[in-house]
Amino acid sequence: MRSLALLVLLPVAIGAQAPAPPAAMPLNTLLARYATASGPLTTVQSRRVTMKVTGIMPEAIPVVSEAMRPNMLRKEVTLAGAVQITATDGTKPWRIDPFASRDGKPADVPAAELDDFLEETDFDGPLIGAIVKRVTIEYAGPKVVQVRGTATPVHAVNVRWPIGRTATVHLDAKTYLEVLRTQRRPVMGRDASMSITSGDYRVAQGIQVPYLMEILVEGSPAPVRLQIDKVEFNVVTDRARCRFNGGQVEQMAVATEARAQGLVEQLPARVLGVT
Repeated sequence: MRSLALLVLLPVAIGAQAPAPPAAMPLNTLLARYATASGPLTTVQSRRVTMKVTGIMPEAIPVVSEAMRPNMLRKEVTLAGAVQITATDGTKPWRIDPFASRDGKPADVPAAELDDFLEETDFDGPLIGAIVKRVTIEYAGPKVVQVRGTATPVHAVNVRWPIGRTATVHLDAKTYLEVLRTQRRPVMGRDASMSITSGDYRVAQGIQVPYLMEILVEGSPAPVRLQIDKVEFNVVTDRARCRFNGGQVEQMAVATEARAQGLVEQLPARVLGVT
């Protein structure tokens, strides 16, 4: 009977063996395969993403993010019926926060957050056009990493931005799409390590888009999940809405809603503590 049990368990044991790392390859070859797999990112001039964020509040938080070249970003986060707006024109980040003020006027955002915004508006990512962006990249070798509990063969690439930020990007050895990124970033006033896993890739207008991302910050019991509902590329957008003095009507609407609901400082100013 014991021999029979071992024979039954043998296939399970074999199937549970960790996969081997992929064969190493030249960095230029890897980057070319990544660019091909990702789709025509360099043709993107603007992007609108509608998503829901879970893991911060008991309920899902609707978020709409609009980004435009060069370096323009606007985010609208809906909470308790009110809308928090954060935006930048690439030089000055600002926020209208009904949870901190009832006057609906835009307020300055700490300059450190501008780096997060600029990183998000880079549609191509650091692995495309690195020389022009003055981003330093180096091949960190083939590895096997855990991606949502699954051992995954990847190619690792170390990235360093001109401002000194660093990250390690892990590309799936089969698809050449990014599945994991590890980095240190400011989170709610402290510098913390975090991992960002990307999955559920779907093609939107010829471009591979991860419809699910999970951000696990050092010390957090569970990740923040970003579930994308819709992605639109090269949409017509009003750039004035990203500028500090833009969107006066929306500012008044935010203030009116805040006064109507009696909203005060219920949440941190930066609702999404990671980018």
